[in-house]
Amino acid sequence: VKEGTQNTLVTYELFGLIVFEGRSLDAGHYFAYVLHSDNKWYKMDDLQPNEVPVTAYEACNQVLPYIFFYRRCKDNRIDNDRYGS
Repeated sequence: VKEGTQNTLVTYELFGLIVFEGRSLDAGHYFAYVLHSDNKWYKMDDLQPNEVPVTAYEACNQVLPYIFFYRRCKDNRIDNDRYGS
């Protein structure tokens, strides 16, 4: 930290994750959990015709999460201007 600057806490919000389900990379299936603009989590799976509402616990408590998607929060809120959502 340079002299005269303040330490700031940077926070991030999880808004999506990719999950792998299967025995191996050759024999499995990927699907996603996403946080919608209505602030509800949904499971997105091409094996199911429609998105499925889930709880935040279900979305974040997966055995094999593969990729996590975060966005930076600004002043304890999402920085929508920067990320266009």
